Amino acid sequence: MVHITLINSARITGKEIKLKINTWFCVKRNQYLTLAIALLVSFIIRMYLSQLEGHGYDIWVFKTWSRGVYYTGLSHFYNGVRSDYPPFYIYILWTIGIFFKNIYIIIF
Repeated sequence: MVHITLINSARITGKEIKLKINTWFCVKRNQYLTLAIALLVSFIIRMYLSQLEGHGYDIWVFKTWSRGVYYTGLSHFYNGVRSDYPPFYIYILWTIGIFFKNIYIIIF
């Protein structure tokens, strides 16, 4: 009769998995601050570059949607403006519309 036994080092326990997950996803406070600063700087650069002319028709459509969602609101956007984009991008255009209508005019 053959008897097979497992060696303890080959077994993985729940504690070991939790320990490995904690070491893989260990994020220090400095990393959160660095990420927040990088996102803020990239947002500011994107807002500045959005003034530059891109593909004329596409930029016109995005500006129209941004103004439309700002003035009509999120709940009535698809009733007043023709759009085939999913709602998540409309949320992004809504924040851009708020930025340009309220903050951008005051600062620049």
